Amino acid sequence: MTQQQHPIAPSQKLVQQWMDKFYGGPGVLVSSDELYLAKQAAQWGYQKRCLEELSALGQEMQIDG
Repeated sequence: MTQQQHPIAPSQKLVQQWMDKFYGGPGVLVSSDELYLAKQAAQWGYQKRCLEELSALGQEMQIDG
């Protein structure tokens, strides 16, 4: 899936908070590569969650059906 199909992306500010937490303090600049990876991770997590919910819904339908 492309980013245009599912434009789930963390804000620059949120990515900065993640980087500050990861590196143990503020002041680390977020590179374009790190921002890209954060966006990809957010999209992957969103898609994984959607698939888990669909799977759970399918199991509920089999039980009820």
